[in-house]
Amino acid sequence: MAKTEKRVQKTIQWDGDVLDALEKHNKQQRLNNLSAAANDAVRFALFPEYRSDRDKDVVKLMQDLRASLYEHRKNTARDLMILQEGLFQFVDVFFQHTHSIPKDELAAAKAQAKARLDDFMEQLVRKMQDPKRQAKEKE
Repeated sequence: MAKTEKRVQKTIQWDGDVLDALEKHNKQQRLNNLSAAANDAVRFALFPEYRSDRDKDVVKLMQDLRASLYEHRKNTARDLMILQEGLFQFVDVFFQHTHSIPKDELAAAKAQAKARLDDFMEQLVRKMQDPKRQAKEKE
């Protein structure tokens, strides 16, 4: 609260929600002077020079958030690169060791592939719903 040389007393009619918020702020800050809290609020709203400390805190918080997000993106990009390389190696080995399917066996191969894919997806869903796995991921 800034000191002034001369205080002026005026009657103010507060909206109910504003007065409630001001009184709540007084209780939280353990203030017993409603005028001091009101003066601080008006100064903060009308005079930019009283906001500088709070603005610095917000700027610091935003910088920390940006740095954290940058690190997260960097780690995610690295993880995706590792997954991509593993997938490419798998596909390369798969193509080296599998033969082309003759046209007369293509329909049977597609049916078998669909059945195997459905089974794989069911297993994947079951594993994703496993509570033990979810507990490990939360750690």
